[in-house]
Amino acid sequence: MKIKILIIITILLALLVGGYFMKNFMPGLFGNEKKLSISITSNKNTYKVGDKIFFEVKLKNVGESSFYIFPHNDNKNTNDWIQVLDKKGQKLPDFTSATIDPRVFAKEKDFIFLKPGQEEYIQKSFDIIIKNELDEGLLFSSGYFSIYLGEPRSFKIRSKYKNKIKTYLDEKNEKKNIFAWTGELFSEEINIKIEDQDNNIKQDKTKINLEKAIEIGEKELERIGYDYVPEHMRVLADDKNTEWEEFVKIDPLILQNERIKKMNLKRKNYWALYYAPKKLSLGGDAWVFVDRDNGEILGNILGK
Repeated sequence: MKIKILIIITILLALLVGGYFMKNFMPGLFGNEKKLSISITSNKNTYKVGDKIFFEVKLKNVGESSFYIFPHNDNKNTNDWIQVLDKKGQKLPDFTSATIDPRVFAKEKDFIFLKPGQEEYIQKSFDIIIKNELDEGLLFSSGYFSIYLGEPRSFKIRSKYKNKIKTYLDEKNEKKNIFAWTGELFSEEINIKIEDQDNNIKQDKTKINLEKAIEIGEKELERIGYDYVPEHMRVLADDKNTEWEEFVKIDPLILQNERIKKMNLKRKNYWALYYAPKKLSLGGDAWVFVDRDNGEILGNILGK
C-alpha cells in the first residue's frame, strides 16, 4: 500500500514539475494564449527646452504561458515606441531617416524570451530642441527619429508596441517559426510639461541686428583679403535668412561642405549674409555667417 502511495505521489510530482517546465521553458506546448501588457514612465514630469528626456517602456508577460517578443524598433513591421498626442488625442507626426525591414535580418537571438510575470524594459531618450533657425517650434530628436511638438506646453505621451515578426533565419538561412507575440498594443497615457528656458520661447533673442551684422561681415571680407568694393556690391540678407534657405534648396550638397559642417549652423542663431556683384558675373560673390547673439564670425564661403 505504501509503495502505491509513493508511486502516486511520484507521478503527481512529475506531472507538476513537468507542467511547470513546459509552461515556463517550452513556449507553445502549454496553451497558445500569449498575454502582454505595456506601460511607460518618464524620468520626471516637467522639462525645459534643451533638456534630455528619458522614457522607459515596460513589456510584461501577464499570461500563464511563456513566449518570445521581438523588441526591435522599426516603423514598418514592429513599432515606434514613443508617441506624442495632440489635444484631440491624435498622434503627432514623426520623421525617421532610417527605415529597415527586420524580416531581412531577424535571428533567433534577436527575440527575447518572457516567462509568466517576467518584464522587459526598453529605454528611449530624446533631446528637446528648437526645430531650426527659422522655426521656433520644438522637436523631440534622437538622431534618426524626431517628433515635431510645436509650442511649449503640456503633452500626452503613450507608447506603442507592434510586431508581425514570428519567423527567423537560422545559420543555414532557412526560415524557422518561433512562438512570438504578435499584434499591437498601446500604453496608458502619461503627462509631461515642457517649458521654455525663459518661459517665453517667442521673445526676441537677437542681440546683433542686421545692420551691425553687415558691418561685421564687411570687416571679415576685408580681413581675409576679399576684393570688396561697396559701390559694386549688394548685400542680400533678411531676418529669415531667405537667400541662404533658397540657395540650400537649389544646392543641398552645400551642407556637406566641410566648412559648413564646422560652423554647426543647425545649433546656431545666425545671420547668413550674401555679398554679390551688382553686375551679373561668374564668381566674385561671398557668404559670411555671423552669430546673432555675440557677433562672432562663424565662417565664410567665397565664390570661385
